[in-house]
Amino acid sequence: MFWLRVLASRIRGLFSKRHLERELDEELRAHIEMATEENVRRGMRPEEARQAARREFGGMEQTKEVYRDWRGLPLAETFVRDVRYGLRMLRRSPAFTTVAVLSMALGIGANTAIFSLIDAVLFESLPVHHPEQLVLLWQEASGHDTVPLSYPLYSQIRDHNAVFSGVVAFHAFKGWSVRSNGEAEPTTGQFVSGNYFSVLGITAVAGRLLSPDDDRVAGGHPVAVISYGLWKRKFALDPAAAGKVIHIFGHPFTIIGVTPPQFFGTQAGFLPEVTVPLSMQPVVMPGGMFASDSHTSWLYVMGRLKPGTSDLQARASLNVLYQQFLTAEAGPRLTPEVQRRLSEQSLAVASGSQGLNRLRKQFSFPLRILMSVVGMVLLIACANLASLLLARSAARRKEIAVRLAIGAGRFRLIRQLLTESLLVAFAGGALGLAFAFWSDTLLLKFFAVELKVQPNVQVLGFTAALCFLSGVLFGLAPALRATRADLSSALKQTGGGSGPRRLDQVLVTTQVALSLLLLVGATLFVRSLQNLKNVDAGFNREHVLLVGQDPAPNGYKGHRAAELYKMLLAKVEALPTVRSATVVQDTPLTEPSWFENISIPGYTPPGGEELNTFFNHVGAHFFETFGIPVLAGRDFESRDDETAPPVIAINESMARRYFGDVNPIGRPTSAGTIIAVVKDTKYDNLRARMRPVVYCPFLQSQASWNGAHLLAIRTAGDPILLAPFVRRVVREIDPNLSISVNTMAELVDDSLREERLFAALTSLLGLLALLLVCIGLYGVVGYAVARRVNEIGIRMALGAKPANVLWLMMRESLWLVGAGMAIGLPLAFAAAHCVASLLFGLNPVDPISLVLSLLMLLVCATLAVYLPARFASRVDPMIALHYE
Repeated sequence: MFWLRVLASRIRGLFSKRHLERELDEELRAHIEMATEENVRRGMRPEEARQAARREFGGMEQTKEVYRDWRGLPLAETFVRDVRYGLRMLRRSPAFTTVAVLSMALGIGANTAIFSLIDAVLFESLPVHHPEQLVLLWQEASGHDTVPLSYPLYSQIRDHNAVFSGVVAFHAFKGWSVRSNGEAEPTTGQFVSGNYFSVLGITAVAGRLLSPDDDRVAGGHPVAVISYGLWKRKFALDPAAAGKVIHIFGHPFTIIGVTPPQFFGTQAGFLPEVTVPLSMQPVVMPGGMFASDSHTSWLYVMGRLKPGTSDLQARASLNVLYQQFLTAEAGPRLTPEVQRRLSEQSLAVASGSQGLNRLRKQFSFPLRILMSVVGMVLLIACANLASLLLARSAARRKEIAVRLAIGAGRFRLIRQLLTESLLVAFAGGALGLAFAFWSDTLLLKFFAVELKVQPNVQVLGFTAALCFLSGVLFGLAPALRATRADLSSALKQTGGGSGPRRLDQVLVTTQVALSLLLLVGATLFVRSLQNLKNVDAGFNREHVLLVGQDPAPNGYKGHRAAELYKMLLAKVEALPTVRSATVVQDTPLTEPSWFENISIPGYTPPGGEELNTFFNHVGAHFFETFGIPVLAGRDFESRDDETAPPVIAINESMARRYFGDVNPIGRPTSAGTIIAVVKDTKYDNLRARMRPVVYCPFLQSQASWNGAHLLAIRTAGDPILLAPFVRRVVREIDPNLSISVNTMAELVDDSLREERLFAALTSLLGLLALLLVCIGLYGVVGYAVARRVNEIGIRMALGAKPANVLWLMMRESLWLVGAGMAIGLPLAFAAAHCVASLLFGLNPVDPISLVLSLLMLLVCATLAVYLPARFASRVDPMIALHYE
């Protein structure tokens, strides 16, 4: 333990220097006095005795230095002095410091922003007790995707397993109608087993959380746990919120507690605002998934492994239990064939440390691309920092030469210069960290997912590592260059060289190549987005308000649901600025939800083709409201109700496929008589091909009355201005109904969310890279001018014209730009083929994108080179020759 005492003593020495200096002075004086007294006793006079004592003792200052090194931490003290000196030097050059710090801030900030999203989507563990012990359970059938579990299967595993200390079930849903403080709003809610919070190790910040007793009696415990966000938004963090009543789909539930703010649920992308017991599912969502139904697989199940149990052991044990469950469920139907099929089924066990993370598959590819892009931006920023440091070293040649001349070691100077570059990198990193978490909010809006992105150890460590590596790797070469100066020429401030040196050339060429790569990618994504926006989707998206609601959980089913929609339409059509209104099951650019087989007399399906077609149940004036041209026949009208003969409308693709050149108007089908042919309309997304569509009057399709429908309202002005009036109409009819309001224009924009994200981010990063390249070129040319002032003066004194000097300085840099373009073009071709699946209507090797990128880069690079070269052409020969 001796070394610990020594270390502690040295650390104390850093913080008590004055006291230790006084003790050292007193101790040295005591030694001198004792030696002096001894010399006096030997017969010397006092002055001779003191001088002899000093000679015997040696140099006082040297002795003090030895003791100072012994009592302190020399490396730490030297580092502190280097930092102070570096800060003074950076403060002396505000222009350099500002540009360098901002360059690094943008590069490091962009990388931190994307990495924080990657960490939240791909790596972040659940904020629960020991998340590494959690595993997810799936049903896995041969040749099929994994599926959730039924409630009886969950109960079997919960009560009879030997490998888990606890098993929980959960499922989150969006669009719950939750009324609190007299106002209903769509909210994310989830059903969970009673042991959900206790197994996960979550504690309440107010009240209590659910217990197994809350989940024993079906429909018997109408209690709810709310999120910290809902508690803050609706109850202003009032502790008395526990005990108040909220209404979920019109049913009263008593709030019993609040989850902690860091808890974001166990389904990534779903932040549950309201949590209720599984036993309340038949009350909240009747007619859906019944807890006692063994054929409905809807529950996500997670277990906490007992200590010492591996995933393989858990899988083997659970599959024995699973086969017993399947055999019991089959009962008398257990034939050899059924038994063979059941034996092929199994339970899968996967890590549950991140919960149910469906976002990993959805966003991993886009995030990888964005991480590659921001990585190239960081490389450009670092190369730019190296160029700036080289340019700055040209202005500090005399200072460095003087320090070398008076005895400073080269390693000591390199360490000082590296300290300065690290200060720039870490200052940029600190600024970039703030920029990253501001930009993450915008990125989450683009991705339209509910995630909590916040600073954590991984993100901060990533940022710190970037700062350190950037500062050292790209500050080392300029430091080595600066300390290898010719002392004679440096002290006389004379320069040499005929242009940019090899390191400058490599840095500039690299920056230009990477910048061209990013510019080509940005141009491709922007042009692809423009192509998608110009696609004829078959409808008019302007001035259409979409009002979403699902009245079924509020008790509106069958004829009651149809009457509700009739009432809503009647009141909405009476509002000012409303031109037309309708009901629609699936709006354009949404995924079709209803397919049926249709038979057409006179049409024989080739090769046993099944006429399984998308059916869209819509109301009167649907085509007028969405601006879909009716090519033949008429629009649906209010008289097309349940008492009228069934009629349908078909789109162009349907007419071409099944009727060819024959007019289909009036032709009978199994779904009704065709009364209209309308223009093809895009469903799914703007990239999708036109599909055959059958439009049925909503009032004639009783089977669809229990499903969720939207109100579509065409207005004379801005549709959003109509939203408050629509909300008031809905509250007048039923205050328990919650609605979501959107516009068709916003829906179209949302369908292009990924394309807009790539176009916006790559454009921003491409322009940023271009700016950094221009700064780097400016620094390199300025560095060359600073080194060659004497040469320029001699040339001009011998008769060289300013235009000759201008071209000389520009030529030596522009050929580096050309070399960078030559290297960047094949890289851009290769990268474009990697993202070809994200493009629309474009060849990856798009000549227009390449030409635009080359021209943009060439113009900006020429301007960046021209400005310092123009300064060189205006050098006064007399002043320049004084440099010699």
